[in-house]
Amino acid sequence: MSWTLLLFGEAPLLAEAQSGRQLRGMGSPAEVRERIDAELRGGVGWYKDGWGQYGDDRCLLEFYVPESEDPVVCVMIHVSGMGAVETLSKLAQHNGWWLVDDSLTPMPGS
Repeated sequence: MSWTLLLFGEAPLLAEAQSGRQLRGMGSPAEVRERIDAELRGGVGWYKDGWGQYGDDRCLLEFYVPESEDPVVCVMIHVSGMGAVETLSKLAQHNGWWLVDDSLTPMPGS
C-alpha cells in the first residue's frame, strides 16, 4: 500500500487561519534536498524535475521538491512500507518541519 504525505515549514492549518499570510518557506530547493540527504545519510537518488528516491529495508520514499519554488513551501512524498512514518517523522522533527497526511488535508470547497 502506498499513500502521499506532505512536509511543510510550519503547520498549514495554523497558517491558513491567519488570512493573507503565506506559509513559512523551508529553504531553496537545493537547501531542502541537502537537509533531506543529511537526515537520510545521503541515500536519496535525486533525478530531474525535483524528484528523488530513497529506500531501505523498512520503506520506499519518493520525494518531490519543486524546482520552481524558492523558497520551497511544501515537499510531496509518495510513501510505502511500515517504516515510512517513523523515518519521515524523524526528518520533520530534526528540521522543524510538519508532516501532514495528504488524505486528511481538506480540499477547497469541502
